[in-house]
Amino acid sequence: MTGVTQYATRIMRKLNKADRAHLSIAEKQWSIGDRLYKLAAEYYGSPQYWWVIARFNNKPTDAHFNLGDMVYIPLPRETIFDMYGV
Repeated sequence: MTGVTQYATRIMRKLNKADRAHLSIAEKQWSIGDRLYKLAAEYYGSPQYWWVIARFNNKPTDAHFNLGDMVYIPLPRETIFDMYGV
């Protein structure tokens, strides 16, 4: 197989106060060994949704978190997935 497959970047709307009112937020302090995919597996049942936590926190990768940072995890998963079009 030759060539490169390109995928379009999904444009996601920014959540407003009304959206956030429908969510509960779990808080986790970023510590040694934490990874977004691990948090997604724990809270959403699958590591593939790591980007939901990243997007909600406006930090696109694990490297954007520092030890001691508070990570906000939006719940319930069905609601945040609907908001982000998952």
